[in-house]
Amino acid sequence: MKRKSVVDEMIKTLDLSLILAGAAGKSRGRKWVDEAFALLEDVLGDMTAVTTAAAGGAKKGNDDEQEGERPQKKRRLSSPPNTKDEVVKGINDSWQNTPSFSTIEPFTPPVKNPIPRVSAESLSIEAFQSHFAKPRPDGSPGPAPLIITGLVDHWPALTTHPWNKPAYLLSRTLFGRRLVPVEVGRSYVDEGWGQKIVSFGEFLSKYIDASIPYTASSSNVSPFFSSSSSAQPQLSCSDTQIAYLAQHPLFLQLPRLRQDILIPDLCYTAPPSHPTDPSQDQPELDSPQLNAWFGPPGTITPLHTDPYHNLLVQVVGRKYVRLYGPEQTGRMRPRGKEGGVEMGNTSQVDVGVVERWDKLEGEDREEVKQGDEGGREDNEMDWEEDFKKVPFVDCILEPGDTLYIPIGWWHYVRGLSVSFSAESLSLLALSAACVAVLANTFQGDGYPLIASLALGGLAFSATFSMIRWLGPTFMRAGLKGVDMSKHHKRELPECMGAIAAIVYLLAVIVFIPFPFYKDIVAATSGGGNRDVVMHVEHVQEGRFLHRFPHGKLASYLSAVMALQSISLLGIGDDLFDIRWRHKFFIPAFASIPLLVVYFVDFGVTSVVIPLPLQPYLGELFNLGALYYVYMASVAIFSPNSINILAGINGIEVTQSIVIALLLAFNDCLYLLTPYPHPATDSHLFSLYFLLPFLGVSFALLWHNWYPARVFVGDTYCYFAGMVFVVVSILGHFSKTLILLLIPQIFNFVYSVPQLFGLVPCPRHRLPRFNARTGLLEPSVTPWTPERQPKPPVAWALKTLDKVKLVRVTLDEEGRFVETSNFTILNLWLVWRGPLREDRLAMEITGMQVVVGLFGLFVRHRLALILFKQDNLGV
Repeated sequence: MKRKSVVDEMIKTLDLSLILAGAAGKSRGRKWVDEAFALLEDVLGDMTAVTTAAAGGAKKGNDDEQEGERPQKKRRLSSPPNTKDEVVKGINDSWQNTPSFSTIEPFTPPVKNPIPRVSAESLSIEAFQSHFAKPRPDGSPGPAPLIITGLVDHWPALTTHPWNKPAYLLSRTLFGRRLVPVEVGRSYVDEGWGQKIVSFGEFLSKYIDASIPYTASSSNVSPFFSSSSSAQPQLSCSDTQIAYLAQHPLFLQLPRLRQDILIPDLCYTAPPSHPTDPSQDQPELDSPQLNAWFGPPGTITPLHTDPYHNLLVQVVGRKYVRLYGPEQTGRMRPRGKEGGVEMGNTSQVDVGVVERWDKLEGEDREEVKQGDEGGREDNEMDWEEDFKKVPFVDCILEPGDTLYIPIGWWHYVRGLSVSFSAESLSLLALSAACVAVLANTFQGDGYPLIASLALGGLAFSATFSMIRWLGPTFMRAGLKGVDMSKHHKRELPECMGAIAAIVYLLAVIVFIPFPFYKDIVAATSGGGNRDVVMHVEHVQEGRFLHRFPHGKLASYLSAVMALQSISLLGIGDDLFDIRWRHKFFIPAFASIPLLVVYFVDFGVTSVVIPLPLQPYLGELFNLGALYYVYMASVAIFSPNSINILAGINGIEVTQSIVIALLLAFNDCLYLLTPYPHPATDSHLFSLYFLLPFLGVSFALLWHNWYPARVFVGDTYCYFAGMVFVVVSILGHFSKTLILLLIPQIFNFVYSVPQLFGLVPCPRHRLPRFNARTGLLEPSVTPWTPERQPKPPVAWALKTLDKVKLVRVTLDEEGRFVETSNFTILNLWLVWRGPLREDRLAMEITGMQVVVGLFGLFVRHRLALILFKQDNLGV
């Protein structure tokens, strides 16, 4: 007894360290605690082996032997197992024939609007993903709830290790000695609700099933595994108290139970954002989060909403679930702060009381049924009648059912019988398998374009993962910012564009051997049967080293140098917040390697003169050094233009992706001609840099799109703009890039009044968030009576207001009160009116696509009006 008391105290101390203190962290204390519990299992196995062996020997002795006498020493053929392993195995397997939990249901609510059911056999991951985009029957936004049958039929918890048997659960909790936190009360919003820590065996015996004869001080564990008991399982022995093991990370505390469930593949899909308020979205989790709910009939989870998409898996018993769509949030009567705790995700509505399934405090059920409302206020009764008209869907979950609960849906859960369920919170898990494709490119002639595409896939995977892993690290280092255009202004990791830039640089460096593979094989030693046959007159000239494309390699390396330089300068800006007048010329320094190689390798500084001017200026006009000034100006403008068109989630990345895709499309026009085009190599060079860029940009967009989980920082804007400069200068189509940057050029020209001080310019000109409507409105620059615009500026502002290019507010005396800020985002809101943030981003991106396509049309079709031919037709 003394030995067992010591063991119980050890278990208590260890479990309290897990429940109350988190075991001093996952990497330190938890590992030690888990090892300690493994040793305790061995100790209890020894104790049980001795007890069981002795009991078995006594039972097999002669009837004439008196109690307390030693058993016979003669060995019997049918002797019981006496080794520890045999005994423990017998104990662990003894639950096979034990009773299950009671299935009695004191009350079963009617199902009025059943949720559709679908078999897991007919629901692939692709089909489940498409369900997210499927419109709901009533046309409301977001996906609809769905019950999936057969999804978890293979779980051990439902088959070989059945959770519906109390004996099995006790065998996985050190025979019921493990401690668990439970909620005492019908619901956590009820009066008198509380929490306590009890042993798992006491929880089962006192609150779940009175037929479980658990005694904390008893050393005999055999009653938990008895298969000869004829007692009928009973409901909870407590009529006045209900206890619920709810939303506790039970599987972290009891890893042996975690082994009985498997995470469904459906958790690794890409669910949509909150359909009505994406600001409620939470950062993606590193792995699915698992919680457990275990309780007797009558346990209730009140009407509430969760910030994630949920998969609610019913393992034992049955539950009634009712759900209300996110568009009904205004009618759910969310709670506010209560006792300093934010309860805004929980409704004030008690569904059980409204439906007359439960009674109010001090109210008799029979009186309720007969219509006596117990003196409740008339306005409360009117509100309840209105709530009954709110549309909902409901269901009863059977063991093995999985309910998909979309984000934002309010749900009420009621235990009908003894029930045990687990919830998996879905998230995206991404992996790219491009290494094999990359290796196969060496089987032929190198296929550099395929290699670049494969590296783009790997860059996507690496960027996506590293952003998730390093986000918290950036936050701890102080690299964080506040997302201003949201109801809940959360801090997010910043400078994530630096991760994209570094991964991109590594990708283009790794790519270096691929475009020169054939040249390396043919022009260096070790080529084997790929060595070329040389004529005798060339033997003294080496192995064709003079034919290696040194110019192309120099161009490629100069591009890498320029991108490295701009990335370092961008990171410096993110760290030290360099002022605009100082950082404006930063890209010019990064472009020096490009301009030097262009001068040495190409050196063309002439431009073609339009046909109407050729009689006066000739067909070509040599700009000389001015051409390098022009290219340096492009290098300065492109990165800064991306940085200026910013201020809402995702806009920096989406505009960059659109420009990159249009440049890639332009490259393909030259590669897909029916004849070998002279500019093929230049446009292949462009694609080699654009494909990995698209890979890292799409990964960054995934995290930066509304509602953003990260901010890109200035590094990405610089690096993205320099990628366009690199491909356009070394690919010899810088004028095409200018046509694709028309929205950015307009934004810069439109911003000139504020950039040059004609109109006051605040440090941040992002659109203003209206917390009441949740929409973005044009941000404004205030004017004071003492500070009014000069007459020419005032006349210009009023003229722009008349043509809807700015919004001006005047007072009764005609003085300026405020003017909208001069950015294309604010101008768009002046034209379109208030918009949600993601809607604004999508419309600006759509405008970028349309203008970009028109720019390519001008380049390859309308240009023929002014020039003899388009070089696409050369």
